[in-house]
This record gives sequence, structure tokens and C-alpha cells, in this order.
Amino acid sequence: MEIDDILLVKYLTGEISEEEAAKVRTWESEDSENSMYLRQLAAYWNADVSLDDNIECDYASLGRKIKNEEKYKGIIMKCAGLVAALFAGVLIGYFTVPSKETGTVSYVTGSGISTFVLPDCTEVTLNKNSILSYNGEFGVSDREVRLSGEGYFKVKYNEDKKFKVEMDGVSVTVLGTEFDVKNRPEENNIQVSLVTGSLLFEAGSQSIRLVPESMVSYDRSTEKVSVEDFDPDITTSWKENILRYKSVNIMDLLHDIAARKGVKLQIEDGVFDEDDIISGALETDRSFDQMLIVLSSQVPFGWAKGTDTYLIFDRYTYQ
Repeated sequence: MEIDDILLVKYLTGEISEEEAAKVRTWESEDSENSMYLRQLAAYWNADVSLDDNIECDYASLGRKIKNEEKYKGIIMKCAGLVAALFAGVLIGYFTVPSKETGTVSYVTGSGISTFVLPDCTEVTLNKNSILSYNGEFGVSDREVRLSGEGYFKVKYNEDKKFKVEMDGVSVTVLGTEFDVKNRPEENNIQVSLVTGSLLFEAGSQSIRLVPESMVSYDRSTEKVSVEDFDPDITTSWKENILRYKSVNIMDLLHDIAARKGVKLQIEDGVFDEDDIISGALETDRSFDQMLIVLSSQVPFGWAKGTDTYLIFDRYTYQ
């Protein structure tokens, strides 16, 4: 039987269902060559490498070593992301998707936030449900990646090769800096927030040089670009699975959280005033009900869950 290489990567990372795992085990038992191939892949996943202070670049060195051996070229692209995460000491919340036809490597996250290191030693943190991809020549001829979703980049400085993030006709170019990029296909805006350093934002004929703690927003439909200041602690708090909010109207916050959680929300008239402004933080892995408990302790309100909609009401009216 044939098996998708992606399943093998998921099998090694543990990001696999029992049904898929059974398929891998059946494939492995059918042929000794299949078993050998999987053992070779697992050997690099469990590779014993001496770690030093430059830990984030260890996997890149191992990758170059493996590439020198012709028989391992077929598995190096699958190993790269796995070994990177192992050496960086992070929990695997993603898997890599190598393409034999184009040489493209994609990092795909599901319900978790994941941090990994690219071959040029740039550190990337991907938010949930995001994809980062680059071609096999990354770091050799260029340093260009494509992003769908949200990512935080700590770019390794390289004067000769600028680092570029491409997003549906919009690009961000830097030498070395830290910034947050949000490019959700279901949302109308692309947002780039610069934490440190400098970067060049380009969209069509428009070009903007950002300074630290400034954020550029690009409206896909109108192609309008706007720049404003932002609070890095709030904008990048997603990396810690935290939603921080400062001086926001509770109605706006409730609608934002409902959209994040994929639930419908109906707020009765007169429940909140325009001056119901709150600040605080919520753990993003909490349920919507748990978040409502926290928020209702700041601004009193009641709620009830219907068939497919949460109703927010004045708790005192229904006492």
C-alpha cells in the first residue's frame, strides 16, 4: 500500500489519530524497506546531538551534514522541522509538509501555538491555525517565506540577504528585527506590528517604513493603508495563550471573543453603557463560559446559552 509522507511526519510528532497511526503501522509491516525508511526518519528525530550555547542553530548544521549523504536526501526536509523543535526544547504543536515536486516546506499548526527555528536561525512563533512555507533554497539564494495566519518573527541579522514575508501581494522586508504579522484569509485586514528594528511594508505601489511600536493595517478590499501606534504587550500576548485588553468597551470585547471562539452572540439593548470600559487578561484556552464568568465579575451581566446563540442580558432585570 502507498502512504502519504505527511502521515509519517505526523506519526513521529504524535499529531496523528489512532486510525492514521494504524495505517502507518500496517504500511511498516508490509515491507522491510518501509520499516527501514521509518527507522531512519525516527533516528534523526531522536538524534543525539551535543547541545551548546548556540542551540537554535544545531539542527541546521545537522541538516547540512545529512544533505551530504545522497541516500538521506529524501528525508532531510521532513526531519528539519522536527529536529529544530527538538533542539529548541519546544513542544511540538506543528508538523512539516514537504513537497517533492516543488521542494517547498510548510509548517502547519492546528489548535496549538508553536515555536521553531528556520535554517537561517530565524525564530518563528506561529499562532493557531497558521501556515508558514518556504522553498528548499531558503537561506541559499534568498530568505523568503509565505504566511497565512499569524506569526511572530525574530529575524537573524544578515546584511547580504534580507528576510521577506509574502502575503497575497503584500510584503514585509527586514534585515534583522522582531515583528508580528497577521494575515487571516477570513479577515479583511493584513496587520504588521513592529516591535524592534525597522521594516519596509509594501502593497502595490505603496511603500511604508515602520518604526518600533507602530502598526500598519492594509484593507484588502479598498487597498487603503493606515499606520498607528500599538502596545506590544497586548498585540503579542497571543504567544503566551493570553488575550490582554486595555481600556476597551466590553461590548466590543465580547464580540471579539465570540468571533475567536466561533460562537454566535446576541446582546440585549441597554445591558451596557458606552463608558463600560475594562482592562485585564484572559487565558485563550478557557471556554467561552469561563471567559464570561471573568468578564461578568468586572461588569455585571447575565447570560444564557440557547441552541446556537449566547444571549447577554441585564442580570438585575431577571432577578
